[in-house]
Amino acid sequence: MVIYFKRVFVTGFILAGLILSSHLGLADENNKQISPTIAKARGLISKQNYKSAIKLLSKAQKEGEDTVSVGLMLSEAYGGRIDQVGMLKKMGLAKKLRKNMEHSLELSPDNLDALQALVEFHMQAPPIVGGDKKKAHTYADKITEKAPLRGHLLRAQIASAEKIFSACIFRKS
Repeated sequence: MVIYFKRVFVTGFILAGLILSSHLGLADENNKQISPTIAKARGLISKQNYKSAIKLLSKAQKEGEDTVSVGLMLSEAYGGRIDQVGMLKKMGLAKKLRKNMEHSLELSPDNLDALQALVEFHMQAPPIVGGDKKKAHTYADKITEKAPLRGHLLRAQIASAEKIFSACIFRKS
């Protein structure tokens, strides 16, 4: 019973922190002007037309609009598309997703959204497609150095996913 309440509390704490960080402007790119490609891709993604969004964003990257924003939006489209395809295609899309996120991080090594996307990928993906729990912790450490609140919330999320409650707030009584 105590473990159940810990999970509920930690999950609620994480969600509250993520909502707070998005309201503080930590989750967006300082309200920069949105490109027409991103705007169109957002529309496609909101309609769950991930395949078209992937084509649009991949084409934009090849034609010179290779920015972190385009890369993160492409990662979002890949993530959505994974839920729509069979097992074999999932593996291929997951590998493309990882490569795209790593490319976004190369474009901007200090981008917190790119780092967080990689943490989430490495926590969720199986090792066969490149998921690595140690890399998730490494990226979370980088986030904690740059944005302590966001980093600690992410660490709590990782601890919850790994069911390591000693790393969370509560101690067993």
